[in-house]
Amino acid sequence: MHGVLRLPTCKVNLVVALMGDGRLSVETRNILDEAANEFGGRGRSVEYRVLDQRDFHRAIQEDLEPQPITLKATMDREWYSRETPCKAVIGEVSADQVARWYGGRSDGEDHDKGHGERLYDRNVRKSLGLTGVNQTMVESMLGDPEGFLYRHNGITVQCDRVEQEYHAK
Repeated sequence: MHGVLRLPTCKVNLVVALMGDGRLSVETRNILDEAANEFGGRGRSVEYRVLDQRDFHRAIQEDLEPQPITLKATMDREWYSRETPCKAVIGEVSADQVARWYGGRSDGEDHDKGHGERLYDRNVRKSLGLTGVNQTMVESMLGDPEGFLYRHNGITVQCDRVEQEYHAK
């Protein structure tokens, strides 16, 4: 370790972790600046960064964020897109396609591997549990999937990116 510290190209990055607002006292900053100046020179450098509660909170939130899901939505019938107020593609997908998004399929295509409950991670209705409205939607889908569109607003899938493919007849 000491040999590395003597190298002229050595760069040291100190991370000061505080469980407060991240403000160092003037005295502490002076000590860190003096140490950085004393060690630095001839290519060597010392830099420091202060992390506070907000940084730790943000890091935890990012770690808990679910990994993105890739879906393939095939719309054989009419569909349309619009750009305002935000980009949207509106159309119909079959109920069995939505079921594959949930449960997967056996042909090995990665985008249809089945994502289970992860599909609903950001759905506001998930936190409500099996309310009367949610139960009615489930019964409607199971009992008459073709009529689901006429009795409910449908399903909204929020995306970071949409890749459109056009197939010849």
